[in-house]
Amino acid sequence: RDSVSRVLGSKYDDLELRGFGSYKLPLVSRKDSKYSGFNMGAGEQALFALFLAIHSAPRASLFVIDELELGLHEEAQRQLIHELKQVAFDAAHQFIFTTHSPTILGALPPEGRFFIDGTSTGTHVIEGVSPNFAAGRLSGQSSEEVCIYLEDSSAQLLLSSFLDIDDRRRVKMC
Repeated sequence: RDSVSRVLGSKYDDLELRGFGSYKLPLVSRKDSKYSGFNMGAGEQALFALFLAIHSAPRASLFVIDELELGLHEEAQRQLIHELKQVAFDAAHQFIFTTHSPTILGALPPEGRFFIDGTSTGTHVIEGVSPNFAAGRLSGQSSEEVCIYLEDSSAQLLLSSFLDIDDRRRVKMC
């Protein structure tokens, strides 16, 4: 309850879980109203399910989550990363997740960002990408991270020979 309150910026007064087989349905109280997971937004319901799993897991668990940002507005995405960092620190958990969100990527340190690119020659992992680079690649548009101004085509050729293919994709030579 407290984790979801911090992520969404709205205090939940009470949380009760109702069980239906293996399914747990959250029932919450907030601002003098009571409602269940059936009446929650998709992001709100996903957060309760996520934090129920996290807070129920043994210390030092590994979580693999697909499309972490689904149903969450940008501020909630930033707060979610902040909350997950704190949970990871407190409970020694590790998180691996996929995202299409530049906001999520921007909330992570560069060493925690990897772009996995499947090509005809295999799978390439690009480490430490910027949110703009990843968003550009996902949209099929070029969004180089750095523009390097060069004096002439000889300098461009020289620089190109030093950069590997992944780095060349990240640089615009001007």
